[in-house]
Amino acid sequence: MRLKGIIFDFDGTLANTLPICIEGFRRVYRRYLGRDFSDAEVCETFGPSEEGSFQRLLPEQWEEGLEYYYQEYNDLHEECISPFDGIFSLLDRLKSDGVRLAIVTGKGSGTMKISARYTGVERFFERIETGSPKGSVKARQIRQITEEWGFHGNEVAYVGDVAHDVISSREAGVIAVSAAWAESADYESLLYAEPDVIPRTPNELWMWLNGVGGS
Repeated sequence: MRLKGIIFDFDGTLANTLPICIEGFRRVYRRYLGRDFSDAEVCETFGPSEEGSFQRLLPEQWEEGLEYYYQEYNDLHEECISPFDGIFSLLDRLKSDGVRLAIVTGKGSGTMKISARYTGVERFFERIETGSPKGSVKARQIRQITEEWGFHGNEVAYVGDVAHDVISSREAGVIAVSAAWAESADYESLLYAEPDVIPRTPNELWMWLNGVGGS
């Protein structure tokens, strides 16, 4: 395997947590703004971490809203107590092959801790970087990890589930992998973003990785 490091997004990539993120946000907005947001409207508020989203939409009550979100997110996570099928196997094989692993996610540290506890994936990763309330910082974080590992960009891949993750990968100078195994994945949008590969299952990603330069 030519790749020496792989950095993963979390929501929609390692676990099917995007639906509970959306529902958690919707409950906060219903409580503090008095109306139901559609899935699309909720997703339009994404970019910064939860702190940033609530600071923007609930400037006078964002801290209270954030605590309420943590409570709702934790309760909703009872519906998602493991990663996607095939993820544990993929991570086990990557670790066995000596591939260095990290997470770069736009979610805040509070919800990342909740998700790590429920899904049990934290043990595979030497580093987890979370989002910023000021906006997306994925490209900078991916680049920083790559440099600290001492690897070239063509030796590292970033695996995400949305088109913007491809942009972050390109800005960071690493290989762009678009995970299309979540029900929420928009295959056409990913295809239009032109990543290096769009695997539909974690095992398909494993097979592709072993075809890059051979094992």
